[in-house]
Amino acid sequence: MGETVKVMELFRGSGGAIGKNASIDSDALDMRSVNLDGYFSLHMISTGGTITVTVLVCSTKEGTFIAPTTPVTVLDTKAAGSYFESFSPPVAPFMKLRFTETDVAAVTAMDAWLIYQ
Repeated sequence: MGETVKVMELFRGSGGAIGKNASIDSDALDMRSVNLDGYFSLHMISTGGTITVTVLVCSTKEGTFIAPTTPVTVLDTKAAGSYFESFSPPVAPFMKLRFTETDVAAVTAMDAWLIYQ
């Protein structure tokens, strides 16, 4: 039987509120059990300002997450709406997604899910 698709809820409701020109990070995803040729998608529904989503990586779950040497942008300055975007993260033991509100005049609310195999 083939691989199953997994869904990780990143933010929902008030947990997905981003202040003006601020950022929030998802919980860490343990990539050690994900196939090296896995598939990744982000489904995000947002209201308010604009959001950019980038990948952060780390070698330990509790360590300092940083942008990879070659930055990975999942969504670039997306206005309020519903988005479903595929992306390829770098090979790393742990990954987070950083959601940055890029419109200094708005507070943004969002729901977001990571879909991966």
